Amino acid sequence: MPLMVTTPQREVLRRTTAGQLPQGLAAVLRHNHTRVIDLFRVADENLDGVVSKTEFHSLLNKLGIEVRDEELHDLFSWLDPDASGGIEFRELQSALRQAADAPPSAAPAPAQYHDSATRLAPTAAPPRPDEDLGPPTEAEMRMLNEMLDVATAGVAADHPTALGCEQPHQPGRGVNLLRMLSAYEVVLERHGIVPIEDTRYYQLLLRASLLQHPSWQDKVALALALALALALALALALALALALAQAQALALPLPLALALTLTLTL
Repeated sequence: MPLMVTTPQREVLRRTTAGQLPQGLAAVLRHNHTRVIDLFRVADENLDGVVSKTEFHSLLNKLGIEVRDEELHDLFSWLDPDASGGIEFRELQSALRQAADAPPSAAPAPAQYHDSATRLAPTAAPPRPDEDLGPPTEAEMRMLNEMLDVATAGVAADHPTALGCEQPHQPGRGVNLLRMLSAYEVVLERHGIVPIEDTRYYQLLLRASLLQHPSWQDKVALALALALALALALALALALALALAQAQALALPLPLALALTLTLTL
């Protein structure tokens, strides 16, 4: 979706110093009721799930903001605290949230950026009530698999000879992030969800795209495996906590209390 920035706001951003730019962007997003994820979608031109320095520079140009090479380097380093070479959605969200919450006098001046990107790296902001950081649920996994089926069907329709009827159907074959994002919009609308109002499924797709697997079928399967592993870890942690409570209440050895707890819960 296009980034809604008015002409007066562009003029203000154009006059904003590099040190005040994060606060300026955060103020524009807040005033226009625009989400950080919308800004990220505009910046991520090649839809690979991260914003490169070139894409970040392009975003600044779209906003009419001119920066020197060293300012661009320092700003990008500040938004990319793990020095991965790309700004992830969480990094951009954390940086702009920190800038929005900081008083004007607390914003770093341009000179402070130079040779101090590590010191100025944004700290992780605490999660907010409307932000789900957890793994995908069973229902969400069904939606992701539905997106994968739609994307695979799109590849088959565009390349019938590559995916001929003599070959077995292979979900995820030939699917890339662009295909998944197109399927994402189709599936969300099919289930009555407005894509521009969604953040959860878009973030799940971005996370999956960063997994080191060439096949989207493997990416979705791994996301499910990670969700199941986390659920198992939480269940074991709860069992251990109950076992500790029983061991204290009944004066039982911890191994015996843990075995008793697992027997009762499984």
